[in-house]
Amino acid sequence: MTYLWFPIWAAVVEHIRDGSTVRVVLLPSFTYLTLMLCGIKCPGFKREGDSDIPEPFAEEARFFTEARLLQRDVKVRLEGVSSQNAVGTVLHPVRPTAVASLACTTEQLTQPSLVSAEWQHC
Repeated sequence: MTYLWFPIWAAVVEHIRDGSTVRVVLLPSFTYLTLMLCGIKCPGFKREGDSDIPEPFAEEARFFTEARLLQRDVKVRLEGVSSQNAVGTVLHPVRPTAVASLACTTEQLTQPSLVSAEWQHC
């Protein structure tokens, strides 16, 4: 797959912060990148002292994303920057015809109301 404006990099998903934010290692440079998934917004975890307090459905949304992306070889398409994080799409190798981590996964996440879709296309 090639896109005119957004290059695609090979990556490995190393950490899932919440249902819509992942930490990936770009290959072959081994550069770490925090990536907010384009088009979705999940409930997160509020930090109070030394503990994280989950918002309603935050743990379920994180588990959903972990089950599909954690420690997987994926391709990442960067589409922009938001404060300290990059915004982009994760292309999952199991479903090469769909943008599985965020066109397909966005639909799956919104069905059980774990996230709200911010926009349809990035």
